[in-house]
Amino acid sequence: MRLVVLFVCIVIMLQPLIGCRKPFAPKAPTLDAASALYEAGELGKARDEVERIVEKQLSPHLRAEAFLLDAKVLLAMGDFDGAISAIEWIHEPPADLKADADYILAKSLIFSGHLDPASRLLSSIEASGQQDVMKLNLLKAFLATRLHQCNEAIRMADAIISSSAGNLRAEGQFTKGFCLYESRRFAEAFNLMTQAANGLRPGYERYVAAFIAAEAAGSLMRYTDSILYYMISLDELRNVAKPDNFKASVKSSIERLLLSKLDRDQLRSIINQFRGRFPADIATFALARRLIRDGEQSKAKKMLASFATQFPQSELASKAADFHRMIVMGMLGDPGRIGLIAPLSGDLSDFGQQVLLGAKMAISDYCAASEASVSLIVRDSRGDPDVAAEAFIDLAENEKVIAVIGPVLSKSLRGISALATEYRMLALSPSACGAGATEGSQYVFRNCVPLWTQARAISQFAVRRLHLLRIAVLMPEKRYGAQLADSFINEAENAGAKIIFIKSYPPGEMDFRERLSGLCELEPDAIFIADYASQVSVIAPQIKYSNIHDAVLLGWDGWNSPSELAPVLAQLEGAFFVSGLWLGNKATKANELQQKLLSEYNVDCSPLIAQSYDAASIVCTALFRGAFYRQDLRDEVSWLRFRGVLGNYGFTASGQAARPLHVLTVANGQIVKVCDIEVEQSR
Repeated sequence: MRLVVLFVCIVIMLQPLIGCRKPFAPKAPTLDAASALYEAGELGKARDEVERIVEKQLSPHLRAEAFLLDAKVLLAMGDFDGAISAIEWIHEPPADLKADADYILAKSLIFSGHLDPASRLLSSIEASGQQDVMKLNLLKAFLATRLHQCNEAIRMADAIISSSAGNLRAEGQFTKGFCLYESRRFAEAFNLMTQAANGLRPGYERYVAAFIAAEAAGSLMRYTDSILYYMISLDELRNVAKPDNFKASVKSSIERLLLSKLDRDQLRSIINQFRGRFPADIATFALARRLIRDGEQSKAKKMLASFATQFPQSELASKAADFHRMIVMGMLGDPGRIGLIAPLSGDLSDFGQQVLLGAKMAISDYCAASEASVSLIVRDSRGDPDVAAEAFIDLAENEKVIAVIGPVLSKSLRGISALATEYRMLALSPSACGAGATEGSQYVFRNCVPLWTQARAISQFAVRRLHLLRIAVLMPEKRYGAQLADSFINEAENAGAKIIFIKSYPPGEMDFRERLSGLCELEPDAIFIADYASQVSVIAPQIKYSNIHDAVLLGWDGWNSPSELAPVLAQLEGAFFVSGLWLGNKATKANELQQKLLSEYNVDCSPLIAQSYDAASIVCTALFRGAFYRQDLRDEVSWLRFRGVLGNYGFTASGQAARPLHVLTVANGQIVKVCDIEVEQSR
């Protein structure tokens, strides 16, 4: 008992020293931190803080405030659907939050393109009389902008600008600037959007304002201003939902200007302003290119040698290293010189002359349109692969060309494969459609469709679409004839057809009576002729004279020569063949080229001329887009999407042109298109 009393006395004596602790009471959650982050422009952090708060036990009013703040943040970030959802979570906003909730919901609906519900909501807000007049007018201006009623939007925006301040005034400037930009009044749009970008809260609208200011400056050819505002917009993407969707576009615009528009002094200004980071790396690379073009290789080499040290994280680091290596090795090439290798003499001179004509016309058209100066340096291969290889070396080493059109023959193209890799120089053949022609080098391309691809395409069409099941094959004793015939036969048999007759003949054969003997009794549904139009014009009449009247004649791209087929079109009635070229549509680039060829040279546009024209145009397009040395041009061509005489196409990883074929037929004495056919582009 005495011990208990003693303990109580000690506790009483120590009470003043240790004080009294009250029971623990958790602190009530508030939105103060989230609101402060929102006001400071830290939108991502503000969103995280709001999400943390709403997970707690909140009063109904505080929960409504939290969702309203979340909607504000999402609206500022450009996540309009998210802002709408956040407002919908509130259901019936308390009276003191109603005006803000309606404003955020209306603005989100307008910006997300839900214009009918936005219009109804605006009518309801106006009828209630609870919304601030200037804010209501701003919403109306936003809606008018989305409805393309720019005059009305500008009128309301002017009233807001003249009578408001702060963010509201900046939003008025944003609205008017947007309308002026859409109306191509770029100078006024630039002035307003720069003011808006400085006055708006951080977030999506500031990003858009800076981006449009950059675009307007570019249209005014104020390229340095354009880059500066692109950079502001890029920086603002930290506050935008899904920023990766926009980053690539902004960076691409900056790169395009730096590589093609800024002069040397402007590039140096960008390098100094953004030292050690993007876009100084692009500007450094662009300046090195300019120095090369101006003949100052030593300065360019020094600049590129230190590129990796200055910009270790740059996406251009490997390209700059390759550029430096090409300078050191003397393999840049001259962007004003394109080579061509073709058989301009000998048995194949007709093919070579067609390739030369197509390339000359393409380069002439490019120079006229772009005011560029490009020379075509021509070498005659005489149809000899060894001569073609010597010509390639000469063009690479002595003529310093940036790329080569050709060689024309598949065996010649295969023969320069290793040389193309050695000199890092593109060889783009318009006609080498034999097997393996692009194998062995990533610098060898062709924009013709391989023989076996054509043969498979017409075979599939004949068997699967026309249901021709008993087929005869005629082929010249040439490599191309064997490739066409073999591919056609394999595809036809795989599709269920039966090959009932195969005959070969020497090139230039004129009398086919003996070779066609017995074919009539076999009653073929179709006859595939694996030869050119000149030989088809000889064979087709003799087929008819052999009493083979019901067989459908089938062919490939080599048939597509209207002038050579003209005398025998009656015997070809109902025939089908595939080709990359069709001249029936007067609105196409193919028909434009046809008219120009007829007026200037009195010749038809053949598939070979068209392919050569496109091949040279592809190289010129890469030059126009800024490629200026061999490796750069090859890379540009590899991903190029090109609209040419032969339609829209690009290249596969193996250097093969990927484009559709036309199925053509002879009807009423005319060559007409049946359909387009997509085929597998194999090597």
